[in-house]
Amino acid sequence: MKKNFLYSMVALFVCLFTACSQEEIVSQAGQNDSKVRLSVKVPAAGPIARAALDIEGYTMQCIMELVNTNGEVIADSRQAVTVSNGAAHFEFDKPSEEYTCLFWAEYLKEGKSFYKTSTGLTKISYDGNKKNELFNNTAADAFCGKLASSNIAAGVNVILKRPFARIAVSKTDFATLGAGLNQCTASIFSGTDFNVFTGTVASTVNIKNTEVENQATPISIDANSEYPFFCYVFIGEAIAKPSSIIFSNSENSDSKKTLNITAEQMKTMSSNTAVNLKPETGGDNQDKINVDITIDNGFENGGGGTGTDTPTDPETPVAVEVGDYLYADGTWGKTAENAVAVVYHVGADENDKSTYSMLGKVNGYAVALTDAATEIKYAEVTYNATTIAGAEQNPQNNKSGYLNSHLAVEVNGTAYNQLPPVKAALDYSVTLTEGKTSGWYLPTVAQLEEIRSANLSTVTFAATNYWSCVIASTGKVFRACFDPNQADYTGMNKASNANSAFNVRPILTF
Repeated sequence: MKKNFLYSMVALFVCLFTACSQEEIVSQAGQNDSKVRLSVKVPAAGPIARAALDIEGYTMQCIMELVNTNGEVIADSRQAVTVSNGAAHFEFDKPSEEYTCLFWAEYLKEGKSFYKTSTGLTKISYDGNKKNELFNNTAADAFCGKLASSNIAAGVNVILKRPFARIAVSKTDFATLGAGLNQCTASIFSGTDFNVFTGTVASTVNIKNTEVENQATPISIDANSEYPFFCYVFIGEAIAKPSSIIFSNSENSDSKKTLNITAEQMKTMSSNTAVNLKPETGGDNQDKINVDITIDNGFENGGGGTGTDTPTDPETPVAVEVGDYLYADGTWGKTAENAVAVVYHVGADENDKSTYSMLGKVNGYAVALTDAATEIKYAEVTYNATTIAGAEQNPQNNKSGYLNSHLAVEVNGTAYNQLPPVKAALDYSVTLTEGKTSGWYLPTVAQLEEIRSANLSTVTFAATNYWSCVIASTGKVFRACFDPNQADYTGMNKASNANSAFNVRPILTF
């Protein structure tokens, strides 16, 4: 994750979606000893020649800010540039420290935005004065991304994406609510204080219609438009209250139809996705209607459909290297912020016989930053004096830790994957994005020895010895020593002392 400037020519692609086609912001950058220069372009894209900023009455602003490795904004680094003739240009003094460039592209009307960025791109909130303008307005869209200074020379593509989920009611689904509905009021609970650096929100806010004399001012609804209702919502785990959208007829106050969205449904959404609200059928006279949620990673014609314009996930900035930090979403970088592991092996290991069906390809292997368990005793890890197929350390370069850790064959009445050190690794408490890595598992002794030989300065080992997931034919378990002052610091080591107690350090494949 999750987690990029260019010394030479580079393309910085921004997936901008308008009412007609998928658009891009393309950037080319360069730098000398003291200056970094960035040119951001907004070209026509797709079969219809229409620029991303082509929304009547609006211009596009591109903001850039620099933050340090802790995510703190570097003083005086902010630049806000109007996109003119399809381009915006930045130049800044290169900081002496590591930094990350944050980007926020938004629409302006008479110089005003829908979002407050005055406290920095690490705390972006809705402009509370906009109210009704946040609904059914393509210009309420925005796009963001980041690029670490350590990757400037890599010649990479970075795709800026919506930080929101776009929730919408399609023309077809709107028609099921009944005829004559031509206005609506909404109470949508959204995340706020969005942080471009971490990709997270800090709290929640209720975005709703403007109130006049304690009455919400409705917005007009065009039942014939492709999406009679839509808005953009920051998603976060802090959302705890249900949302609702009330449709009615301006001439008939008794014609209300209310769509209810639970807090849990809101949490199932994610950024840069189209979310369709589909009213559940339950009778023509039902005023309050729950909805089914369908989520589509693609945006068609500006939002909310089942089209084929699927935005690509942000590309990881550079080829992975040993020592890079790994994030929960399977991406990597040079900054420790939000890291869950450190890379110790690049690419697929030919001695790993595991199958990773959740991964498109194996980029490498990474070791956790902390232990999953401490002092698991030898007596808890006794095995029958027999070989368990796959779990033996024969040959010595067995790197199939993932395969071994998931073996369910019984050992002394306990499934292999439920033995204390194996289970501790599999159940390691650091959360990962599902489907982006293999998940945590217990390494083989050969994998532990490779981690040890990698000399990772950013990873510390609290104990002398660590359990592996391989055993000898005698039933003795292999372990690896991480104390260079010990005689068994190198070589294949078996746990033979009944009083031994070793730690568990999990790894993962990404």
